[in-house]
Amino acid sequence: MTRNISVLLILTALSFFGCSDKNGTTISGQLTNTNGEMVYLEELLPNTTFLLDSTIVEASGKFSFKTRVPEMGFYLLKFGNDRSRVITLLTDSTEELNITGDLNQLLKTYKVEGSEGSAKVADITAFSVGQSMRIDSLSQIFQRAQGGPEFNTVKTQLDMEFQKMVESARKYTVEFIQNNPQSMACIIALYQRIGRTMVFDQSSEQDLPYFEKVSTTLNGVYPQSKHVQTLQLRVENMKAQIAQEKAQQEMEAKLAPGSAAPDITLNNPNGKPVSLSSLRGKVVLIDFWASWCRPCRAENPNVVKVYNKYKNKGFEIYAVSLDRTKAAWEKAIQDDNLTWIHVSDLAFWSSPILKVYGVNSIPATVLIDQEGNIIARNLRGELLEKKIAEILG
Repeated sequence: MTRNISVLLILTALSFFGCSDKNGTTISGQLTNTNGEMVYLEELLPNTTFLLDSTIVEASGKFSFKTRVPEMGFYLLKFGNDRSRVITLLTDSTEELNITGDLNQLLKTYKVEGSEGSAKVADITAFSVGQSMRIDSLSQIFQRAQGGPEFNTVKTQLDMEFQKMVESARKYTVEFIQNNPQSMACIIALYQRIGRTMVFDQSSEQDLPYFEKVSTTLNGVYPQSKHVQTLQLRVENMKAQIAQEKAQQEMEAKLAPGSAAPDITLNNPNGKPVSLSSLRGKVVLIDFWASWCRPCRAENPNVVKVYNKYKNKGFEIYAVSLDRTKAAWEKAIQDDNLTWIHVSDLAFWSSPILKVYGVNSIPATVLIDQEGNIIARNLRGELLEKKIAEILG
């Protein structure tokens, strides 16, 4: 339970004082507990920040800018070099903003007037600060309990409290998105963290609709916004990742022990097709390898040993090579004295059979029984010999 608030939440909304594009934007504020700090106005871009202007906070605590705000987006006000004295603004050149607060407790005390977007970001910030304070309290309890007799009980209770915080943050964020569909503040809401835990899981199909909703709605309002475009790209990446994970899960289910091994028909070195299904009645090791694969070549002596021991008891090897040239393939077979069945389409990693069996690295093996059903995957060395001994004795 460590204190770790998202940068987007620490950089919270504050003040803007905007005029027309023609006259520029005025940003002003009145703070207490100042000491002549420099204050910087930066544009917050998806991957960087860009300094727009800077000024000095007067002895009275007043400061003001007159500058141009390029577009509706996120802007930072930084007071000195203290990260706790940074606030995020969501505004454009049509708004006039005024900031008040205590610089020593800026995130807890600041108020912003004249900017609807900045006020919404401030709401998120206020919620985040409250959660951060709660995490600090839980962390202190955790630290005091360490080494004590009730540590496990306390840890369980703290874990439950933390989970309640995550659920509360999730409820708050869902309601915020529903109530403010056209505000770019929803982008900040999407990326909230409670400690190190994301409120919305970017790899979760369950949470994808929230990202899609915000992306689609904001694209209709701010199609040129770099933040919106970045969110759109993130959504597409999320979709691709989720689809890939689902495909992987489906493949894993198809290749689970007890499942029928997908048939393979490839040519042997003589150019004759040999199918995996033709070996029914034998225990078969499908061995994905290549002449250029050092771990494969290092494992071959172990495989030779097992093959020679059990080949007369109903054990066979169906070796699928990922080689690109027939010469290299055949040389490795001869050099390593591999006397079992060899097949290949010489397609390297482009071989379609690799997707069927979910092979993304080699060596990789699949052990199947006499009926063609999968027994186990990726057995090598002693584990392979032990399993075959269990089956064939």
